[in-house]
Order: sequence, then C-alpha cells, then structure tokens
Amino acid sequence: MRPPLRPRLLALALLGLSGTGCFRVTFVDHVAEAKQPPGTEVPEESFWQHNVVYGLVNLSHDVDVRDVCGAPPERVQTAGDLLTSALTVVTAGLYFPRKIYVTCPARPTPPKPERRQ
Repeated sequence: MRPPLRPRLLALALLGLSGTGCFRVTFVDHVAEAKQPPGTEVPEESFWQHNVVYGLVNLSHDVDVRDVCGAPPERVQTAGDLLTSALTVVTAGLYFPRKIYVTCPARPTPPKPERRQ
C-alpha cells in the first residue's frame, strides 16, 4: 500500500524550504539616509566574499566598511545575485560566494565657480 500523498508533499516542501536560508541581509542607518535630499546619488562599492562548505568557512578577509567610505556607511548589504547563486548550485554548495554592497554617505559637491563675462 502506498503512503498517503499529504506526508510526502509535506516532506518535499520542508526539504525545499530548508535550502532557502537568508538570501539577503541589510543594515541601514535610517538617520543618515533621512538626511539625504531626494534624488541624491550616493556612491556604492561591492566586494566578493568567498566561502566554502555551504558558507560555513570564510576564505575572504574581513571588510571594515568604515575604511571603504571614510565615514560610517549609510547601508551595508550582503546578498547573492544570479552569478553567485549559479556558482553555488554548480558546485553543489562547496563554493558559496556572496556579495557585500556598501553604500557610502553622499559627499557634498563643491559649488561651481561662476563664469563672469
């Protein structure tokens, strides 16, 4: 006799959900973000973080985000994208790269000198 379909579907759903994990983690300084005028372009840097064994062992050096911006950053995000996800799938999780995005506060641009005629 075959087991009922419901427990098999539940087991399959739990197996699928166990592989999802945290795809993106973001830390935001809302105070600094609120100070930006609308439409302000802010510089963003990105770095690769190399991990192995399903992300348990980090092979990359630590990134001090204060050194990236020269000031406390507005936003720090660690995430995967299409390329990092594809590399994880192709290597069956043995290589698990992530990307770190650092958004720096906008630096005020000096006013342009007026041209006199």
